[in-house]
Amino acid sequence: MLGAWLIVGFASSAIHGMLYKIVPFLTWLHLHEQNVRGTLPNMKQIMPDTRTRPQLWIHGVALLLVTVAILHPGFWVYPAAAVMVLSYAWLAANLWSAFVLYRRLVSRRDT
Repeated sequence: MLGAWLIVGFASSAIHGMLYKIVPFLTWLHLHEQNVRGTLPNMKQIMPDTRTRPQLWIHGVALLLVTVAILHPGFWVYPAAAVMVLSYAWLAANLWSAFVLYRRLVSRRDT
């Protein structure tokens, strides 16, 4: 149980949180260095809280379901795995949206 909480609850949550802070900053920094025309989006516009906060709740539910799956193996393993996949998919979608925004703004510079 302690291992699952350390990996899913602490390490994974810390990595997600760092990605949500580092990726918008690096996106903004690279856009600034590329001399993109027009107004650059700020970091909260690159990855707004309205898109990132649901991932926190999904990840919390995943941690709860992982705990239940450890205590009562069997059926609970599948919902725990499904919600964990949803949590990581939400993170991937948010990171992808930052990448798409970056590519769109850089292509605007080239035109």
